[in-house]
Parts: sequence; C-alpha cells; structure tokens
Amino acid sequence: MRLRTSAMGVCLAVALTTTGSVALEREMTVRQGPETVFDVPVEAIFPALAGATATEQNGRVGNEFVFWGYRLANGENVWLFACALIEGVDCEQRRQRVCDGDSQLLAERSDMGRTVDRRCSGIATVGPGDRRPGCTDLATQSELSVGMLACR
Repeated sequence: MRLRTSAMGVCLAVALTTTGSVALEREMTVRQGPETVFDVPVEAIFPALAGATATEQNGRVGNEFVFWGYRLANGENVWLFACALIEGVDCEQRRQRVCDGDSQLLAERSDMGRTVDRRCSGIATVGPGDRRPGCTDLATQSELSVGMLACR
C-alpha cells in the first residue's frame, strides 16, 4: 500500500489511502503548538486571542484537521483550528467533531500555513535516529481553513 501523507507543520500528519475509509474521531494527541504551522502569533490571525492562554489541550480530527485549546482573557474556552484545503477533505464535518456536544463557530477565514507532503514507502530500512523510516517530507506553504470555535 502506498501512503500519501500531508501535514501542517510538524503537528499535523495526514495519511490518505486510495481504498477504505478512515474513522474521523477526535484525538487529543497533538503536542506541538500553532507556531509549527503559522509564521505569525495567533493573535495576528484572530485578535480575540490577544491575552489568551494556551490550555495545552490540543488534538486532531483525522489527519488533515488540527486544533489547539485557548482560554480567552474573559475566561471563555475556545479552540483555534486549521484544516488542509485539499480535495476530499470536508473541513466543516471535521470541525463538528471537535466538541462533545454543540459548537459555535466564532470566526473562520482562509490563511496560508506550513504543510508537509509526506510520502512513505511500505518497506524501509531503519537507521539509528530515524523518526519516520521510509518517508520523505516536502515542506510547502498551503492554503488552510483557519478558525475559532467554542463548545456549548
């Protein structure tokens, strides 16, 4: 099986296969912050994030959609998200899986961000220190759907 993988910065790795379907479940597995995707501070993207504190609760829905938790200066908890605008990826569907219940979209726009096109071979030789044996990464700037939402 050949995998074509795209990633936003270091924090978002996408594995797209040509057959089968991937369950789109929320996973709280993202360790890196939005600085791995964006070249500007988050408050430059959404001024409402000025004075916000990162909650360190970060996750993904599938591999093309990543989100980061913030507590705004007024105490409200929100999620900053980024979704790769690539064929076959429904960013709205993935956004709906961030919250356990209802969500409210507070802001959304398109913006450029760092992405990685990761191509992996099914067979690889592993050497000392190999983090992704058999994979090559090509970093580029890509258009992303970027937004903020709150869980209700």
